[in-house]
Amino acid sequence: MRRRSVLVLLALCICSPVMAGRTVLDLNSAAVFDINQKAGGYFSVGGALLSIDHQGEGLSELLFGGVPYTETQKLIVEIGGAEQEFTTLDGSFIPDRPNQGWWSDSIGCSPSNSGYVTGNYEGVGQFRSFFTFDLSSLGGTVTSARLDLCEGDFGEFGKPVADSVELLGLFSVETDAAILNLCSGVNPAIFDDLGSGTSYGQFKIRCMPVPAPGAVLLGAIGSGLVGWLRRRKTI
Repeated sequence: MRRRSVLVLLALCICSPVMAGRTVLDLNSAAVFDINQKAGGYFSVGGALLSIDHQGEGLSELLFGGVPYTETQKLIVEIGGAEQEFTTLDGSFIPDRPNQGWWSDSIGCSPSNSGYVTGNYEGVGQFRSFFTFDLSSLGGTVTSARLDLCEGDFGEFGKPVADSVELLGLFSVETDAAILNLCSGVNPAIFDDLGSGTSYGQFKIRCMPVPAPGAVLLGAIGSGLVGWLRRRKTI
């Protein structure tokens, strides 16, 4: 059986609690090549936060998205002048749960949590996110591709700081799609995989810092992480 490789995307979420918008990121030619190579299998898109403006100042640069959990992300490709759309709900590994989520270098993840979170939480650790797409219905040779992502329901968590511009990097990933999505615990190899490999582009995204109450955190990253933070008396 052919191994289904994966590519992962880190999501930066930059909108206020009032309404979640969407943002579109154009993938480069290396990503288009890999999409064609993964035709008929699973393809994820991925990356990592490459810049943290306030690092070393005791502030968190932690950006959230994927609220509610049913909010799906899109991969839109062009084939012969026509477009074909894939979502993270296609070929889902868990019924009615999108193929998306996060891994951390310090906090265990859960397959039931399809929210996503990205960045640095001061005193806790780093978070990287992923999105997986089922390309079994891909209808031809792809010439261009873009991601259509939910920006989330709020921006930066932590102490209020001035607006900052973060650098999002997209990378290829070798972790198997099922292992990636049926996530459990902490896995340094997978965490590293989400921020390395072939570059699919870098994007400057403005963060609109919004302090987040625990109730909003719960909707964005899952009860497991919130419980851990509360035991540490962080929130």
